[in-house]
Amino acid sequence: MTSRIATFVLAALVTAVLATLASASPALAALPSGNLLQNGDAEAGSCSNDTGTAETIPGWTTTSSFTVVCYSSGVSQTSDSGAAIGGGNGYFMGGVDDGTTATQTVDVSAAATDIDAGGVQAELAGYLGGFSSQDDNMVVVAVFLNGSGGALGSPIEIGPVTHVDRSDQTEMLLQTHISAVPVGTRSIEVVMTATRTDGSDNDAAADNLSLTLSSTSTPSGPFAGTDTATGITATSAMLNGEVTPRGLFTSAYFEYGTTTGYGGQTSDVAVGSDSSVHSVQKIVNTLEPGTTYHYRIVALNSSGTTDGNDQSFTTSAVTPVEGADRCLNVTSTSATYEFFVNPGGEKTSLYVNSQFQGFIGSNGDNSLEKVDVPMTGLTPYTSNGIQLMVQNSAGEVTWTGACFTPDKPGIFQPTVDTITATSALVHATVNPHVSAAQVHVEYGKTSSYGQVTQPVSFAATANLYQYAQGLSDLSAGTTYHYRIVATNGAGAFSTPDLTFTTSSVSSGGGTITVAGGIAHPTILCLTPRPCTGSLSLVTRGSLVASTGKRRLVLGHARFHVRAHKRASVKVRLSRPAMAALRRKGKLRVTEQVTSKLGGGHTAVTSRTVNLRVPR
Repeated sequence: MTSRIATFVLAALVTAVLATLASASPALAALPSGNLLQNGDAEAGSCSNDTGTAETIPGWTTTSSFTVVCYSSGVSQTSDSGAAIGGGNGYFMGGVDDGTTATQTVDVSAAATDIDAGGVQAELAGYLGGFSSQDDNMVVVAVFLNGSGGALGSPIEIGPVTHVDRSDQTEMLLQTHISAVPVGTRSIEVVMTATRTDGSDNDAAADNLSLTLSSTSTPSGPFAGTDTATGITATSAMLNGEVTPRGLFTSAYFEYGTTTGYGGQTSDVAVGSDSSVHSVQKIVNTLEPGTTYHYRIVALNSSGTTDGNDQSFTTSAVTPVEGADRCLNVTSTSATYEFFVNPGGEKTSLYVNSQFQGFIGSNGDNSLEKVDVPMTGLTPYTSNGIQLMVQNSAGEVTWTGACFTPDKPGIFQPTVDTITATSALVHATVNPHVSAAQVHVEYGKTSSYGQVTQPVSFAATANLYQYAQGLSDLSAGTTYHYRIVATNGAGAFSTPDLTFTTSSVSSGGGTITVAGGIAHPTILCLTPRPCTGSLSLVTRGSLVASTGKRRLVLGHARFHVRAHKRASVKVRLSRPAMAALRRKGKLRVTEQVTSKLGGGHTAVTSRTVNLRVPR
């Protein structure tokens, strides 16, 4: 009985003690969440279009001319700088006086238990900046106050952002500062102070201010803010951002692309593990000219991942590039001049004969586009010129085109090949231009020509024909002038004066006997001066050699032959060549002769010969 009573008394005492402890130690209250500042983004109330109007700013107590200015006014910060930070309609500005202020006191007494337990930190953040190369600046200070309004510990401060920090750009940069909240804090006073150093306006600017509390026992994710891109060219840009690690090892990278879906990503950058603001930069250099890109910084650590705000920039254009051209739908008085142009990544203006015609590449294309320009009122039987210019912000390109009216034939791409010591083959593309045409070649040792081939006829169509004409009985080692002439009922058209040079030598060809590893091809010098050059024997197909199956140069030798004489050239064959020759008994090879001519010219002739070894 005594034992049961003792047990009951002990249980009662424990219950009483627990009840007493519960009443003496109330549960910890949750910390206030989110931004504790009212109207930290300057969007409550109205904004002014000039610096001299001091707007009433909800949530803030102001002095003198401190105001909120509309980004659209352009008096200091612009719509572009506002869009870069997601600034909305307005931003805080100093007004016209020096030392103007805006003050707000935040009650944090609801977090007194956590604060007095020493487990709370405060973060002050915001975008601060100024105008161009002036050093007007904004400083924001948060002062910790006890229940009687007395200051505790050290305040936290962000700013100033100088013109050097901004690289003389009119913009705002992200600033953050994290600090422990002193025990006994019951309110936090936040003061913006705008300092004027230049001009008549106080261009100190701030936007998107925030004050947040967090528990030091539960680390927050990193803070990430995207800054304005710099160093923008047609194909590259420097992406900039700022990251606060908040005490944990943090890395960061940038996402970028032509939409807010991004799609591209830079490599990671190690930021650090402190609570300071770190600048992060990465160059991307695979961009397209004249293209708008979106980008943002992404920071990550063991506590989480933070996406920065979206920003955008547009790469610069490049000078337009003019491509191939031709004339279509040609009649006696009209034609369509067709050409291709790369707009250089930007809307490009087209001028024809100094008159604006419209735009090319309105979508910022960076590839060749076909353009057709009608030509009317042309003069028959002549070349009708057209002046063209394409122009964008990067520069301009001008050129002169021309369309030949019909009935006169056209000749394109004249060439000469298969040149030997005594012959050559002339090629060209011919357009009769809807009139029967005859084509011949005039040639000779001077530009007076003197010799003419038999004419070749082409039907009266608009089709293109391939023309080929052999020239024979030529002199060796001689430069010949030639032109191609096409004639029809409307008149004649000829190419400019062109030249080619015949070879100075002729080789024996046929079958060459190889003895002692040496071949003896013959060279005949056809000129009144000695002939020099080189001779190579090369397999026509592939042979199995020590390095595998491949084409081989069997042998090579230089020669010097007296004028109008024939001489044997000793060509020592390589070991693989001799091995193949002994195995096969005979090889069909190419004999390639390069003869040196006057004036630094050379002529190359090739023919097929047989190599054999005696049985």
